[in-house]
Amino acid sequence: RKYLDEIGLALEKGLKADVDGSIIRISKNGDEVARVTNNVLTFKYTGFGGEITANPNKTTTLIGKWIDRVDGVGLKKINESGLTSSGRNIGGFNILSANTDIYKTDGEIWANVNEPWLYEAISNNDIIRNVSNPFDINNRFKKNEFDQFVDLNGLPISQTEVGTRGVLSFFGREVELLQSNGYVFNANNKTWVKR
Repeated sequence: RKYLDEIGLALEKGLKADVDGSIIRISKNGDEVARVTNNVLTFKYTGFGGEITANPNKTTTLIGKWIDRVDGVGLKKINESGLTSSGRNIGGFNILSANTDIYKTDGEIWANVNEPWLYEAISNNDIIRNVSNPFDINNRFKKNEFDQFVDLNGLPISQTEVGTRGVLSFFGREVELLQSNGYVFNANNKTWVKR
């Protein structure tokens, strides 16, 4: 019963739910996308860190690239499943989903959308799980349409200049916000833990 809303959203997006004993399997075109076993939702993720398991007593906030440059998956694939919401979601997944068209700059988007959303997850004591490698510069810094790292003016810079002149991606900013708030990355379970 706990996951009826998530399963309903998934069904609206064209997924199928099958009950197999005490397991609910959620699939798309015959491939399992997620399952609920013993009241725990697990998303079959093929990107960084593999499967994502929700904590039945907390919200699991997911951060990473919309489309990961390394493995081609990311938050977009998870969002398309219909098994997430934006904001508090006890026992489920929280990903950022907001209309940013009203803002003109990355700075406005960060200040009005991403930063308050992540601070809310921090204040709710959410589990914060990465779906992209937080230490890969390809994920942390912005690139242009030619796949070149860029500076504040959008001009290409070399990889050796990235640390001093590169512009952080939204994911890079989220990583820095967590680190500046006393979080450390746990490589074993791909989550951020408060020191």
